[in-house]
Amino acid sequence: MLLYSTLFNGASYINCWKICKQYREIFEIDGQVQYQHFLFFLLFPIPLSLASSLHLAVELSASPKSDYGSNLLNTLGIVVSVLTATLYMYLGTISEKDKEVTDNKKIDAGRYEKFKVVHHETVSVINYEILLSIVLLILCFIKPTFNSCNFVFCHIGRMVLGLQWLLDTIIFYLFYSFVLNLLIVTKRFNLLSKFDN
Repeated sequence: MLLYSTLFNGASYINCWKICKQYREIFEIDGQVQYQHFLFFLLFPIPLSLASSLHLAVELSASPKSDYGSNLLNTLGIVVSVLTATLYMYLGTISEKDKEVTDNKKIDAGRYEKFKVVHHETVSVINYEILLSIVLLILCFIKPTFNSCNFVFCHIGRMVLGLQWLLDTIIFYLFYSFVLNLLIVTKRFNLLSKFDN
């Protein structure tokens, strides 16, 4: 999607770079990106995803005929689908909240500006989450096609680290990033709820 939006001028249809840029902007304070927070959300899922994919590789090397990997993939796909539907519901709720606050004549200008910032950040995080979920679901759907061909990087005992393991690591990384960013969505949603009349 990133290549399509960059190389083939698809930015009018799919602008993934803009979504990623807006996500990075939620970590800005006074125009400066707070890299310790931004990098935490980017790097924290890496050890979790490596541990999960190595565990999966060990399980599959112990019993190669096991359905453990495909069952896990199906479960991840279902969980991400349900959570993505919830995010779309949040977008509807946030849109209603925006209309409600904009129509409120009693709100002062400072409070309204603060609401607009929180609203923009919330929508930015949700858009990023939806982008993550789309990429994650695409990978979950195409991963079974790679079952027949596994380019092997190395062997560690009976464990095989190859293309399958790399795809598993990417899928786990996206899933843990998705879950971690749900914490941001929850916090932003709670901040928006403070603007109730």
